[in-house]
Amino acid sequence: MSCEHALNTNYGIRLTIPSDFYVIETSTCAMGGQNALYSCSTSNSDGTITVMNFLSSALEEDESFTFTIDSIRNPTTFGNSYSVQVESLSETDGAVDVGTFTIVDTLIVKGSINSFTIVPQDYGVGQYPTFYDFTVQPSGEMYEDSYLVLTLPD
Repeated sequence: MSCEHALNTNYGIRLTIPSDFYVIETSTCAMGGQNALYSCSTSNSDGTITVMNFLSSALEEDESFTFTIDSIRNPTTFGNSYSVQVESLSETDGAVDVGTFTIVDTLIVKGSINSFTIVPQDYGVGQYPTFYDFTVQPSGEMYEDSYLVLTLPD
């Protein structure tokens, strides 16, 4: 990313994320790639992540920089494009530059399951209640707030 104007080390950045995403409410978001002495605030209701004092050194206009933030959970659907607003902020929280970038529809994909087994704990005919053990092996990472939808026959 780069900004039209120069950024001082005491400047910040604000991202406004679409409501399909979930912004994790925290004051300690992990940010990588820049100054370790930054401050962070997030709001799920506003869909914003604001990070101040994140630069190790001032940047000239149009100079590229990269950062990583861990306080966003992807939407529960896929196949949609999203627009994210980005603002560079002065030390008094005023917008210096405002822009957008697009998260393209092919970036967020649905996961898949490599294997899935269901084993009853009791095999007796007509047994009630019967408990079942479900074993799921996903093809990739399962995040803490992930969920699995099961549709059982009538």
